[in-house]
Amino acid sequence: MASVDDVLELLSDERRRYVLYLLTDGDTPNRIRVENLAERVAEIEADEDETVGEESVANVTINLQHVQLPRAAEAEFVEYDPDAGVVRLLGTPPEFEALVTLAEDMERGERTEETQ
Repeated sequence: MASVDDVLELLSDERRRYVLYLLTDGDTPNRIRVENLAERVAEIEADEDETVGEESVANVTINLQHVQLPRAAEAEFVEYDPDAGVVRLLGTPPEFEALVTLAEDMERGERTEETQ
């Protein structure tokens, strides 16, 4: 079972939060390729009027592969296979679900306030 400290540590990095938001989103497949995940993270990070380029996606991909996904995989419910280039969630604990949902709602609220 994940401790609150472990979940908060996972959520402590903005890009890793975006990954976790996407992985818990019902529209994201249970198993997703790192490249597809990187594209979606790059889109979240981009300004509304900014086009996401190949260089931006490549930078996000490298960061995910070398930093964010290995760290996230330290949690027993995140599986990252660097050889296959895929990541997925495995039976997330309720504490994780609750904190991720709360963090995402708060962050969306902040982004909405910034654009108004």
